[in-house]
Amino acid sequence: MSIVSKNAADLYGLALADFTAARNALSADLKKKGDSETAAAVKSLKKPPVSAWAINQLSRSHPDEVKALLDAGARLRAAQDALMGGSEPSALRDATKERRDIATELTRRAAAILEDSGTKPSRTHLDRISNTLLNSAVDDDARTELETGTLAADVDAPAGLGGTWAADAPMLDERPAKDKRAARKEADRLAAEADDAEALAAEMAQEADSARAAAERAMQASSDARRAAVEARRKADEARRHV
Repeated sequence: MSIVSKNAADLYGLALADFTAARNALSADLKKKGDSETAAAVKSLKKPPVSAWAINQLSRSHPDEVKALLDAGARLRAAQDALMGGSEPSALRDATKERRDIATELTRRAAAILEDSGTKPSRTHLDRISNTLLNSAVDDDARTELETGTLAADVDAPAGLGGTWAADAPMLDERPAKDKRAARKEADRLAAEADDAEALAAEMAQEADSARAAAERAMQASSDARRAAVEARRKADEARRHV
């Protein structure tokens, strides 16, 4: 890896807000040390858009998944070449689906990276991320940048592939933050009401059990009293017969 490539890899791994200051400081330091050529090359490195920055972080945090996307892209290019040579289109369909599925999952992961960094991923962000992932997987120039996490821009569809076969960008909750807070508050209120209702039901069930037990005791006492009254009348009748 050349010194410029190493510096690029380091810079594109930084938080997006730190990129420009770090690049300029590194360029100035290299120039001060007499390496004007490398200093100029570093100074020319462009700050990536949010979408490309998220993919650069994705390449660092999920290298195996990115490698799988690159492999799927290679199979897609091979399948397209084979199709032009007269092979069956099933291999191309399978490779297209594989690339799309992997890119869709990686787009979800990139969206999570943006959210963790404090940036709410918009629909535009997601579309640019998914298309850049799809296109980089089959673009000879962009494949290395994707794998090393040094993308400086979004990647357009390369010529000869007949379109980007866009991945399905994940649906996210795009409601304003105040609406989300209100929804969470309402959900908490309903959950509390459900807890109260459950507690009341349990209390009423306990009271009902106590009432049933009291009623059974009263019925038993009534039955005992009835038997005692019958026995008392029997004894009284018997006593009168012996008078």
